[in-house]
Amino acid sequence: MGYRESYEQWKDFFIADFKPNLAENVIEEPLENPVTHKLELVKFSLMDAFEIGFISEYLADRVRTAVMKANLTGGSPAALLHDVVIQEINLGDKTIINMVFGKSMPANAAPEKAPDTWWAEQGMR
Repeated sequence: MGYRESYEQWKDFFIADFKPNLAENVIEEPLENPVTHKLELVKFSLMDAFEIGFISEYLADRVRTAVMKANLTGGSPAALLHDVVIQEINLGDKTIINMVFGKSMPANAAPEKAPDTWWAEQGMR
């Protein structure tokens, strides 16, 4: 097998060579939190998106592919990484969900249960 650079080394070289705006938001929109099912305004920077690559080799490849595709086609890395993050949220990747929504979500958050009676719905006991 040939030499493959580590994701961390690739990330450092990419940032040094192309000097992307790491503060640029990849996601800045309201999204439904899959855990609480509430709509939240999410801000997720390019630097945060690069951190996804440390989760697994699969995600490292997805991040590298999206960023290099954007670089080669003249597109925005943020736009393609936006799609990667949204796809992973839709697939139910708990680690990415925690990264994206973790700042506003307690660690032991559980989905809210629907009221089981009409008086619970009305807030009566």
